[in-house]
Order: sequence, then structure tokens, then C-alpha cells
Amino acid sequence: MGSAGRDREPRGVPVLGRGLVRDRRGGRGRRRSDAHERARGLSVDLRGAVVVVTGASAGFGELASVRFARAGARVVLAARRLPRLEAIAAWIERRGGQALPVRCDVTDLASLGALRDRVLDACGRCDVLVNNAGVPGGGRFERQGEEDIERVLRTACGG
Repeated sequence: MGSAGRDREPRGVPVLGRGLVRDRRGGRGRRRSDAHERARGLSVDLRGAVVVVTGASAGFGELASVRFARAGARVVLAARRLPRLEAIAAWIERRGGQALPVRCDVTDLASLGALRDRVLDACGRCDVLVNNAGVPGGGRFERQGEEDIERVLRTACGG
């Protein structure tokens, strides 16, 4: 089972400490940047917000979806693998969160339109859009063909 089956964050997820970045194993990392220090006092109340996450079936999209749900947001999970989205949504809901799984291929305009319609019908609005969908490239950059590069960019930038 993926990280949706766990109750804790994976090892090595950075946790900000005072002045330094610390990881869960207790190690010290690099000093925080000035941007980290300026953002330190910022907070956003996501309770009740509608957050749409593309590429939510794995990796960063899955983790972001879980984090948004923990913060009280209603999360719309969008990706091509509906069974995986349904499993993540069930995991979120078992822990008191709200999640709506929606199959979507971000490279297909009709699919994006259907996602928009589903979000508006079910939630009435979208407060945050996390454009996270991506596809792996065909190996080392210098060995990729133009079609491989175009497919990666179409998904990452267009979706």
C-alpha cells in the first residue's frame, strides 16, 4: 500500500526547526533562506477551502492532498488512475477529511472541462488549484526525442 495507507509521514520529510532545517531522523540540514524567515509568520486557514490537486494518485500530489485534507480543506483528487484516487479518498475520509476523486487526463481538453464541471457541481467553487500532474521523461534529456520532450512539457505546462 502507498503512503495513503500510513498514519505518519514518510521518513526524511523535512521539518523546519528554529534556524535550521531538520529531518525526522534528527539530522541538521542547511540554514534557512531569507524567504523561509520572512514566510515564518505566515499562515493560511484552509478550513472549508476547496483544493483541486492534479496528479493526486501518487507522489507529491498524494502527499499534498493528504496535507490539505488534514488542514481542513475539501480536496478534489484528480488523476488518470481512478481506483487509486478512490483508495486515497477513502483513507482521507476515514480520518475525518473530505475528498472527491475525479478521473482526469490533463492533456485532454474535454477531460479538463469535465473536471471543472464536476468541481463546480459538487463544490461550487475552486479556491486553490495545485497543477501537479506530470509524466516521466524517456530517460536522459540528451537522448530524448522531440516527441518525448513535447509530451512531458504538454503535461507539465498544459495540465
